[in-house]
Amino acid sequence: MVDGPEFIEEYDLVSSGGAFDSFDCIFKISPNNFISFAEEDLNEGSKRGFVNALSNIKRSIDCQTELLIYILGNFEKMKKEHWNFPKKISFLERAGVVSSRILKKINKYRNQLEHDFNVPKKEEVEDFLDIANLFLDATSQITRKICNDFAFCSKRDVQKPSPSCTLEWNPKEKKYSFSYTIPPEKSIKKNIDPEKEEDFSFIKLYVNIMKTN
Repeated sequence: MVDGPEFIEEYDLVSSGGAFDSFDCIFKISPNNFISFAEEDLNEGSKRGFVNALSNIKRSIDCQTELLIYILGNFEKMKKEHWNFPKKISFLERAGVVSSRILKKINKYRNQLEHDFNVPKKEEVEDFLDIANLFLDATSQITRKICNDFAFCSKRDVQKPSPSCTLEWNPKEKKYSFSYTIPPEKSIKKNIDPEKEEDFSFIKLYVNIMKTN
């Protein structure tokens, strides 16, 4: 089995660019829409406004979480297996999407919202809103655009045939593959199934590409 990150490290490859496309939210209401709704609710200054603000913050986080899972090729698996929120954020943490510190704070506030029927204080709503904005900002590099294909080449001697590879990642068309060449052999293409454990390293590779480009 070919492992993308290991191949790149073994042959000392560096990024040589890729084809990026803008990405529109697949949902009718985007995470940022929910944040705007929450800010409007918060500005009401009423009990109802605070409760509604918390609900919209929660929806914003849930929406961004599922959007990330869609981009990383596991949306259908998530739906089929009925992932709960801890399962979703565990997947994102393992993929290297965002730090565990942010995810733990999100889970803490979500649990308070779901199990506490008291009217939240303004300060609590503001804290949760700050955490949600931090989460959206930290993951925006992955959700605002898609890299249909990204290439890596050797940095040793560009004048001679050398190992190279390309990662194709297109969640819209469900096309995922890893093509690599080791001269003088012919190029080899491996189809990727993001839902399979054996191909999880490619998810991590894609996340790393998007966070650094």
